Amino acid sequence: MRTCTSQKPTSLSSVVVALSLVIAFLCSSFLTSCGSSHGSVAEDAHTPYRPFEAVTICFDTTASVNPDYRVKAAHQIADRIDSMTQPNTGGMAVFIDQIENSSVQTDLLDFSVAAIAPLPQKPIAGNDPYQYAKASSDYKKQLPAALAHLHTVQVQVKQETDTIRALQLQTSTGGTDVFGCFDSAADNFATVPAGAIKTIVVISDMQNNQTLQETKAHLQGVTVKVYYRQCEVASDCQKNDSYWRGMLQSYGVTSVTFFSPADSQALGISF
Repeated sequence: MRTCTSQKPTSLSSVVVALSLVIAFLCSSFLTSCGSSHGSVAEDAHTPYRPFEAVTICFDTTASVNPDYRVKAAHQIADRIDSMTQPNTGGMAVFIDQIENSSVQTDLLDFSVAAIAPLPQKPIAGNDPYQYAKASSDYKKQLPAALAHLHTVQVQVKQETDTIRALQLQTSTGGTDVFGCFDSAADNFATVPAGAIKTIVVISDMQNNQTLQETKAHLQGVTVKVYYRQCEVASDCQKNDSYWRGMLQSYGVTSVTFFSPADSQALGISF
């Protein structure tokens, strides 16, 4: 720190010393140099890395599900994917499927999101001004390219999520094959990298009445979230939830959570 001196009479020396001590304290407290123009404030720390994620989303289009819920869920899911397209992420695979009378090969859409590297961080001034100058120069060159790549990926993803928002999910006829959703999810997840975070999002009342696809799907380590689960009789819904929780855990699913329509709208859809 630069030492402040004074040519004032001796009678003012105590005041000068006191001011110098105060300035020194303030300089050290705010991590800047007294009288220096080379101080800088550190950029925010990196956000935690999010590994590759795979999500299978099943929309129940059968007559027992309120069609308005499908529309709301589609917009929430699209918004969620947009918000997840951020730096320091390992990418994503998205599979959109349909629950209907026979929920086999009912893929509506699938796409991937590229991995995005963390943004370069603004350097902090240190003891070596030459090293700081070089780091600052590198940062100014790297940041525009990183932001351009981020913007390119976000634009590409927005095209896909707009397709989700525009899905015409007409009510289907016949029964409800919920099992087919989990069978499709198992096939989807078989294609993703090992160690991926895997989630199944179901928009359904879970009132299954078809058993053709009732096979033991391999869903080890998968999280299941059921949104817009309509309920007319609480005791019946609790019994149905318990049935599905036990069934899915026997498939290897780690957790199963049910959200009412009110909670789905208030809390949003996450994965």
